[in-house]
Amino acid sequence: RSKRPFEAVEAARRFLRSTTSTGDTRTILDVLNRHGLRREAAALLDELAKTKKIDNADARWVRDLAALRLATLEKNDAAIRRLHALLLRESGRDRIKHWIALARFYLSADRNQLALEAAARVMKMGAPRDLSSIYELGVQALVRLRRHDDLDRWNERFVKRSEDRLNAYQLVSRVLAMHHLSKDALRYGHLALQMRRNNAQVLPTLINAALTLPPDDGRRELDRLSRLSSNRFQFWDDVLNRSRRRHRFAYLIDASRRKLEKQPGYTLQLLTSGATALFRGDRAAAKKQFTEYIRRSSGKVRAHLEVGIYYTWSFYLDDAERHLRQCLKLQPSAIEGWIGLFRVALLRGSSDDAIAIAKRAVAEISTPSAILEHLVSVVLQQYPAPDTRVLTQLAAFGRRAPESLPNLVLSALLLARGGDKAQTLAALRRVAHGDTSQGLWSRAIAISLLRNKRIEAGLAALDLYLSGGRTRYERSKRLRVSVGTILLALRLNAETLSNAERGKLRVRGLALIESLRGADRKRETHVVTTAAIYEHGGLPSKAIWLFRGALRQRPSASVYYNNLAYLFARRGHDLEEALRLVRKAARLDPKKRMYYDDTEGWVLFKMGRVRDAKARILGSMRIIDETMQLSDMVEYYYHLALIELKLGNRKAAIWRLRQAANVDGSGIYGLRSRGILLRLLGLRGTRDKP
Repeated sequence: RSKRPFEAVEAARRFLRSTTSTGDTRTILDVLNRHGLRREAAALLDELAKTKKIDNADARWVRDLAALRLATLEKNDAAIRRLHALLLRESGRDRIKHWIALARFYLSADRNQLALEAAARVMKMGAPRDLSSIYELGVQALVRLRRHDDLDRWNERFVKRSEDRLNAYQLVSRVLAMHHLSKDALRYGHLALQMRRNNAQVLPTLINAALTLPPDDGRRELDRLSRLSSNRFQFWDDVLNRSRRRHRFAYLIDASRRKLEKQPGYTLQLLTSGATALFRGDRAAAKKQFTEYIRRSSGKVRAHLEVGIYYTWSFYLDDAERHLRQCLKLQPSAIEGWIGLFRVALLRGSSDDAIAIAKRAVAEISTPSAILEHLVSVVLQQYPAPDTRVLTQLAAFGRRAPESLPNLVLSALLLARGGDKAQTLAALRRVAHGDTSQGLWSRAIAISLLRNKRIEAGLAALDLYLSGGRTRYERSKRLRVSVGTILLALRLNAETLSNAERGKLRVRGLALIESLRGADRKRETHVVTTAAIYEHGGLPSKAIWLFRGALRQRPSASVYYNNLAYLFARRGHDLEEALRLVRKAARLDPKKRMYYDDTEGWVLFKMGRVRDAKARILGSMRIIDETMQLSDMVEYYYHLALIELKLGNRKAAIWRLRQAANVDGSGIYGLRSRGILLRLLGLRGTRDKP
């Protein structure tokens, strides 16, 4: 633009020598061509081909496509036709991919006939795995050209060439419904329905098609489809949700709601809907759903209890306390109500309230040892550390039954705080001897002690937990849990552990991983866990060395690139290298792109590109598939919370922290989110800082 073409070409040459991406090459050549530097662009391509930076077939493709884009901008029809014929004669190994890209380009330029020709070439010569994407492009071109007769032939051709006819019918029905071709969409949907025993997977496609019909026809079709559904409640709930998303189908909302209310299970669904609204941050909608659930429920005690628990998980503590107190007002002996109130008091950091609630609970319940066991379990989960006053008071209650398991657990915790090693070990052994829950109490004590830097006592409790494994499977499971516990302790206390304490945990963690090696068949898991122990155990250079060595043995293992990038991001070093690594991981394994995009977003955040980081993580959340567990999302919510805090969006940050603490309250990100959330809400001070 500043009339310095020589410098522009030199800059392009330097960039093209440093990249291996055909997409980057195409972009640079487009820029040069657009500014009239066509000969220079062609010379650069020849230079790249000679230096093996790009093979000859790719070079020809990039050159011809750049020329085609320029001809399209200039509306040079003769040049477009000539280049189009040239590109369709390509015979390279990537020709199918190139033709699909060509069809997309033509559609974006509104050259629909040329897009259809490119799509037809792929449909004729492409492998079955390439057909789904090109089918949709072909439909789009035919609809724009208004060639509905040809559209029928295109649909049949796609179905005939597909390996999986059932999925082909479903795709055709879904795509046609998107273009409001209702009758054809329904026809193909019913063909899929005839082949599928489980109607639940096909009916959503048919619902979408029915919603494109005129009102009366759509209502009749939905009634017909509901009779085919094995779960009519789920069917009408789906119709109601899809109607809400489309303003022109408002006529269906009341009809769907009336039919929904008649279905069995509607009352319970109100509770689920309220919990979902609460998770989305819509507190008003959640309150409305919960109120209706309590009104309709026959068991008011249970209803108030469940609503109170949902509010507690989302850290709306005032609402939680109100419902839990109402539960206890209706039934003073409800154990779960007292446990819930006790948990709310601890989350608020109020020792006096927690002790008062524990006293009343022990007085109200006919079997104090039962309620005491639950209260001790809640205290063990307290973060960042169990309250000493509460522990002492619970121990006073436990002395009425000195040999009961809750009293033994409390004794072990208090002795560990006092630092008497011999007595602590004896108390831990008594707990392990009396534990009938497959070592869960020993494990809970170990997690609590290690989390709060009682290293020797925590490792002793962990040894007792490990010694309880009888079968090979049980031993392997306990080894994995123990490694995770040590890693959690290292990560939570990274800034406060001394080098000696960190070394003890690192040595024990590596020894456990070595014991697990025979049982753990996945080498990737072994490498990643070992590297994490090294990194958080004070030897990050050893973790980097381990990943580098693993990559030399398996250069296509995307998980190593991703974890190495995350390691660099955590340390705040080599961020450009981290960005390159995570992008390479995404290229190697596109199916895991949603995980790698989150890592890329975190790297961008560490680089100071906060808005880019937010956009990247939100984008990765949109493409997450339905098979992903909700607990896997905690890292996304935690990262987004810190990004929102950096941007000054306190309300959005609190919402994301609530989500993270809700879905994984005991993991590293859930615990950190809980600490930051309590600090932001002003409930109590914690050592966690945003």
